[in-house]
Amino acid sequence: MRFRAEVLRDEFKELGIEVVSHPTNFFDTLTIDCAKSFNTTSDYVLSEFHKRDINLRKVDDKIVGISINETTTIDDLADLIEIFAFLKGRSEEIGSYL
Repeated sequence: MRFRAEVLRDEFKELGIEVVSHPTNFFDTLTIDCAKSFNTTSDYVLSEFHKRDINLRKVDDKIVGISINETTTIDDLADLIEIFAFLKGRSEEIGSYL
């Protein structure tokens, strides 16, 4: 699980997404600052993921949490990265970033 969370963290860094979790002291959960990363609220980010039947956790009005578990696949990680890349404006449509 830690490795998968590290993959996400590294991809988010490449995309310019603000990860507010401790840079090295985490296991299976990352937190993202939506205000700094996308200039929007956590509710907007959550709604974009809900459209695709993916649940993230709302921490507050600007922070969302992503938890990885033993059932999380590489395809699941790719879906998360694709949606965040789309929200960041790095792809024209979901599925065209990776």
